[in-house]
Amino acid sequence: MKKHDHLDGLEQELHDHIEAEIQFNLARGMSPDQARYAARLKLGNISSIREEAYAVWHRVWLEQLVQDIRFGARTLRRNAGFTATVVLTLALAIGMNTGVFSVIEAVILRPLPYPDANRLIWLASYNTDESSEHDNLVSRDDYSNWKDQSRTMESTVAYGNQDLAFIYRGRPTQERIASIAGDFWNLAGAQASLGRLFREGEPHAIVLSRAFFERRFNGDPNVLGQTVSLNGYPYTIVGVLPSRFQFLFPKQYSNGDESRDIDAYIAFPPSVMRMPNVNISAWESVVKEAGPTPYYVWVLGRLRTGVSLEAARAEMSAFSLLATSYTAIDRSTNGLACCAVYACHRLPYRYTFWPRSCNHAMARQREQCPQRR
Repeated sequence: MKKHDHLDGLEQELHDHIEAEIQFNLARGMSPDQARYAARLKLGNISSIREEAYAVWHRVWLEQLVQDIRFGARTLRRNAGFTATVVLTLALAIGMNTGVFSVIEAVILRPLPYPDANRLIWLASYNTDESSEHDNLVSRDDYSNWKDQSRTMESTVAYGNQDLAFIYRGRPTQERIASIAGDFWNLAGAQASLGRLFREGEPHAIVLSRAFFERRFNGDPNVLGQTVSLNGYPYTIVGVLPSRFQFLFPKQYSNGDESRDIDAYIAFPPSVMRMPNVNISAWESVVKEAGPTPYYVWVLGRLRTGVSLEAARAEMSAFSLLATSYTAIDRSTNGLACCAVYACHRLPYRYTFWPRSCNHAMARQREQCPQRR
C-alpha cells in the first residue's frame, strides 16, 4: 500500500471516530458545539496521531537519511574547494591506513606459509663482537652435530644461497641458487607442480622456482630432464615448484641484495656436510670436486610437539658449553642461539638486521627477539 493510501485510511478512521463520539455526546444532552469540542478533546492531538501512525507504517529513518544526504550534497556543491580538500584528505588517510595494515598483516598477523609454522625456530652461532662477519652463520659439521644430538627438534635443516653462473643453451645469466640439506622439502611443505623434488643429497639435480621457470624457460614443461650448467657443473632439471611456494627465510646477501628471490634449488653434497672448516685454498679444492657449495649454512628446526622454545634454548646452551668437544667449532664463536622464526625478514632489510637481535639477546639472557605467538 502506498503512503497516501495509508494516510487516507487514517483520516477516514479519525473522522468516523469523532463522529461516533459526537453522537454519543449529543445523546447525553450536549449541544452540537459542546459535543464536537468534547469529542476532539477526548481524541487528542490529531497531528501527533498522524505522525505516530506514519512512523509505524513507514521506514522514517530511511527517509530522514535520504533527506540528510540531499542536504549534505547541496552544501558540498556550494563549497567545491572545501569538498575537494575533504575528499583528498579522506582518500590519503584511507590509503595510508590500508597500506600500513597491509604491511602489519603480512609481517605480523599472517602466519608463515609453512606447516606448523609456530614450531619453526632459528638456530645460529653468534659472537658478541657486533662486527663479526660470521655472526648467525653455522659451519656444516656443527649443523650435522646439532642434527644428530638434538632431542628437542623434530627435524633440522640447513641451507645456503649463492649467486651462480647459470647457462642453458649457451645463454649465461646469474641466478640465486639455494643449496639445501636435511628434510627441507618437508619442513617447508613443498611439493612439485611439475616433475619431482630431488632426494636429500641427490647429486646434480636441480628444482626450479615457478617464477624462474616462467621467466627463463617460458613455462615450457619439456625442460624437465634437460641439462643446465651451474658454474660449469652439469645439473639436470627434475622438477618445478608451484607458484604458491615462497622462500621467506633469511638469505645470505650478495652486494646487499637480500630481497632477491631464490631461483632454483640444489642439494648439498653429503660428503661436505661433516667436513671440518678448512682454509680458502683447501675449500676451493673441495668445490672443484663437489660442485658449487656454500662455505657456511643457516639452520632451521622444527620443535617436537609439546616442546617449548625455552627447552630448545636450554639444549642449545648445553651445546655451547660442550663446544670444546667439537673439533670444528669456530674459535670466534661465543655461543649458540635459537629463537622463533618470524616474518620480519619480508621487509627489505639486510640479513644482519633481525637474527642479530635474537642472538645477542640470548647472550644477555634476555628475549629481545620478536616472536610469533
